Amino acid sequence: MRLAVHAITHQGCPVEIRERLMLDQQQRRSLLRSCHAQRAISEACILQTCNRLEFYLVTGEQFDQRAFLQSQLQDLRNEGDLWARHARSMEGSDAARHLLMVATGLDSQLIGENQILAQVKAAYCEAVAAHTTKLILNRLFHLAFRAGKDVRANTTISRGAVSIAQAAVEVAARSMDLTKARALVIGAGENAHLVASALVKKGLAELVIANRDQERAVALCSQLGLGKAIGLEQISRQLRRADLVISSTGSSDLVITEQLAGPILAARRRPILMIDLAVPRDIDPVLGKIKTVMIKNIDDLDQHINASRSKRADQIPKAKAIVDQYLQQFQDWRNGLSAVPLVCALMETAMSTARLHASRYAKGFCQEDRQALVAFAESLAKKLLHGPISFARRIGQEPSADQIAAAELLRQIFDLHG
Repeated sequence: MRLAVHAITHQGCPVEIRERLMLDQQQRRSLLRSCHAQRAISEACILQTCNRLEFYLVTGEQFDQRAFLQSQLQDLRNEGDLWARHARSMEGSDAARHLLMVATGLDSQLIGENQILAQVKAAYCEAVAAHTTKLILNRLFHLAFRAGKDVRANTTISRGAVSIAQAAVEVAARSMDLTKARALVIGAGENAHLVASALVKKGLAELVIANRDQERAVALCSQLGLGKAIGLEQISRQLRRADLVISSTGSSDLVITEQLAGPILAARRRPILMIDLAVPRDIDPVLGKIKTVMIKNIDDLDQHINASRSKRADQIPKAKAIVDQYLQQFQDWRNGLSAVPLVCALMETAMSTARLHASRYAKGFCQEDRQALVAFAESLAKKLLHGPISFARRIGQEPSADQIAAAELLRQIFDLHG
C-alpha cells in the first residue's frame, strides 16, 4: 500500500492561492465520502488550517492520487488545475515525517505554536467519523499525537511561542497606542478569542466584538469583562470610529467588502489598521488602496514571526531528534508487516518459547531424553504455526489493506511488538 501526502502550505504558496482552495466542512465531508467510495483508496484524512490544506492517502500502488484529488477539487472548487500547479507531494517515510513535523509545530508559520496539535486531532476525528482511517493512518496519527506532546514536554520550543493572534496584536501595538485605541474584532472563534484577550492584556481602551451569532460575541465580552457585542450587520457603523480592525472568521465570502466599507473608509481622516487573519480572507484587499487604510494579511506577519522564531532556534535540533525517533518507530512497524520479518518473528518467538518450556520440564531427564523433548516441543510449535506462517509468506511486496491488517493482528496475537 502506498502512503502519501499532497500539501498546499504557507511555505511557497501565498494566501491569494490558499484561499481559493480552502474547503468548508461540507466539502471536506463530501471529499472523504468520495475517498470511501473509491475502491483503490484504503484510507484518507484531510488536514486544513489557515496555513495548509493537506490530503493524506493510503492507496494501491498504481492508483493516481494526484489525478483523483485534482478531479475532486475541480468538482468542489473549480480549482483543480490551480491545485495541481501548487501542491507538493511526499510519499512513504517522507509523508510520515511531514505529519510528525506538522504535529510538533516544526512546520508551522510560528515554530512551536500550540494550536496545530489540536487541529491535527480534529482532522483525524473528522476522518474517523467518515470511516476513512484504518491501520496505517491510525498508527501514524497516534504517533504524531505522541510526538507533539513529547516535543512540548521535553523541549522549550513552545515556551514563549506567539500565536498568529498574538503576532497580530504585537503588530498593532507597534502602529498605535492601544491604551487610547478603539478596536473592532470580527469573529468569536478561537483565534478571535486569542486576539481579544491579547488586546485586553495590552490595556486596550475600547473593544467591540462582531459576530454572525451575536450571542457568542456577548459570551466572549462577558468572559473578558470588557467590550460591546454586535452583529455583522452593524460593522459599517463601527468602521467610522475604529482605529484597529482584526478579523478572523470562518466565512467563505468577504465580510468587509468594497461596497460595504469603501465609502465609509474613504471619508475617514484618521488612519485605520486592518489585519486579516482569515483564509479565505475576510477583508477585500482593494480597500488597501484608500489613503487612510493599511491592510495586513496573515502572510504579512512573517517579519514579526521570524523574530519570534529566532528565540527558539536552539531547540529545533532537539525537537527534530524526537521526530526522528517517532519516524523510526513508524518505519519499524511498517517494515514488520511484510512477510520476511513477520515469519522470522513468529519462528523466533515460537522456538524460544518451546525451548524454554521444554528445558524447564526436562530437568530430571537424561541428556538424550532432554534433547528429544526439546525437539518434540519445537516440532509441535512449528505444526501449530503452519497456518499463520503460510499466510505470512503469501504477503507480497505490495500487500493489500486486508493483508496488512491481518499481519498486524498476528503481531498482536503473538505479542511480536516487543
